[in-house]
Amino acid sequence: LNDSVATALRLMHTKWIACRGKCDVTITIMTDGEENTSTEFPRVNNPNLVALVTYMRDTCKYTINYIGMGTKKNIEAAAAGMGIYAVNTVSYNGTGQSVTTTFNTLTSARTAHTKSYASTGVNSNEGFFSED
Repeated sequence: LNDSVATALRLMHTKWIACRGKCDVTITIMTDGEENTSTEFPRVNNPNLVALVTYMRDTCKYTINYIGMGTKKNIEAAAAGMGIYAVNTVSYNGTGQSVTTTFNTLTSARTAHTKSYASTGVNSNEGFFSED
């Protein structure tokens, strides 16, 4: 999981540089498990991954959100262990209804986020899933 997250961030960073930082980058991590086999960024709470995520989040203004299977508390902890804001998390339980609800929530949040960026030109990278 960690190595995949880092790869996605690096690939998007190349595109972000190409648009000279004048674009809105939103990355959604969706998982049904936990970190277990990464080689470059092994173990949970890997400080190098946290540094990479924090840099992309704070300096480049990427919106990074995390959707995971499990309790809200466990998902928030897993996200925090990557440097992702707890308010940018959603949990699901794996049932068909829960997955449908999660995707509907993601769709609504992306739509609101895109409209906000389009109208203001400002990327608010915290509170992605908030109703505000």
